[in-house]
Amino acid sequence: MSDEEGHRLNISESDAAEIEDTYDGLLDSLKELRGRKDTALIRQVLGGLADFIIERLSFEDESLLLYTSKIFEKDYIFAHSLNVCLIAVRVGMKLKFSKKRLKDLALIALIHAGKDMEFAEGLLEQSGQDKEMEDIFKLADVYDALTHPPAYRHTMMPDETLKTIIESDKYFDRRIVKTLLEELSLYPRGTWVQLSTKEIGRVIAINKGMLLRPKVKIYIDWQGRDIDEPKTVDLSQKSLIYITRPLTEEEAKNIMEEKNIIRD
Repeated sequence: MSDEEGHRLNISESDAAEIEDTYDGLLDSLKELRGRKDTALIRQVLGGLADFIIERLSFEDESLLLYTSKIFEKDYIFAHSLNVCLIAVRVGMKLKFSKKRLKDLALIALIHAGKDMEFAEGLLEQSGQDKEMEDIFKLADVYDALTHPPAYRHTMMPDETLKTIIESDKYFDRRIVKTLLEELSLYPRGTWVQLSTKEIGRVIAINKGMLLRPKVKIYIDWQGRDIDEPKTVDLSQKSLIYITRPLTEEEAKNIMEEKNIIRD
C-alpha cells in the first residue's frame, strides 16, 4: 500500500504548520466567545465555524483531525469542544449525513459545554438533533474525554481507550462505534510504541482501516541499542510483528535521553 492509498494524515512539514495554524485559529475563535451573552452573535460565529469545519473535513481533507491529539491545560474545555466537533463531524460524513445534519451535529458539539465556556443559556435547545446525532456526539465526547482528560484525571493510552470504546458498544449503535474506530487511529501519528520484536519507535503514518498496524520508525533495536539509521516498518505488511504497548511521552523522553537519541 502506498502513502497515497493509505491514511491521508501523512503530511509535509509545511502543510502540518498550516493545518496546526488552522486548528489554533478555530480554537481562538471559540475562546473569543467566552462570557458573551449575545445569543445571536454567538450562533452566527459558531455557524461560521461549523461551516468551515465541514468544508475542511471533507472526504479529501481529514488532516485537521491530526491536531485533536494536542494537549491543552489552560484552555481544556474549549479544545475539548473543538475536538468533539471535529470527530463527530468526521463520523457524520462517513455515515453520509446531509450538510444540514452535519451542521446541526457540529453545533451540538461546539455548544455542549457552553455553561463551562460561559456562553449564553439556551443555545443548545435551538440546535436540531436526533438520536443518531446525539449518539455520535456522545461517543466523540467519550473518546476525547478519555484521551485528553482534565489535568486531575488519568489519561488513557490508545489501547485502554479501545477497550472502553468497544465496551461502549452496549450503549451506542454498533455502526457508529465501528465508524469511529475506523476513522480514528488507536496509535496516532507521533505515538511512541514498543513492538513484539522488542524494538522501540514512533508512529509516522496511519494505515486507514487497520487500527493496530501503522507505520513505525524504529529508533532502538531489540537489544536496546540506538540505531544509526532509523528504519521504517509498515505493520500492515508485517503480519508477525505487532505493537505490544504504547509508551507515554515521559517514558519515551527518558529512553531517548538515556540513549542520547535525536528524534527527527
